[in-house]
Amino acid sequence: MEEFQKFALIAALSMLATEGVVEYLLGKVFDFFAVEDRIRKLVLPLVSGAVGVGYAFHYRVDMIDLFFSVGYSWVGVVSTGVCIGRGANFISATVSTIYGWVRSKF
Repeated sequence: MEEFQKFALIAALSMLATEGVVEYLLGKVFDFFAVEDRIRKLVLPLVSGAVGVGYAFHYRVDMIDLFFSVGYSWVGVVSTGVCIGRGANFISATVSTIYGWVRSKF
């Protein structure tokens, strides 16, 4: 898969297929069984992250390799999966933090 295709896949999975879908489907199950909010707040992000890591391993996407060409590694795949699992909001917050740090240094 080419670099642009990998990046597009990461973006699509992040925005469309993970956090919102998991929260919707698992939220319905939690509502049916009247699960407490504190358990819901703990379980939903963990399941979203696990689903994102599963997607990353399945599609063999590694953002670290994609950006820095260091070679495919499980660390890059897991970090990519966590980003996918947490969705576009997490990626936006991470990029904003890095951008702010770089701007403060230069």
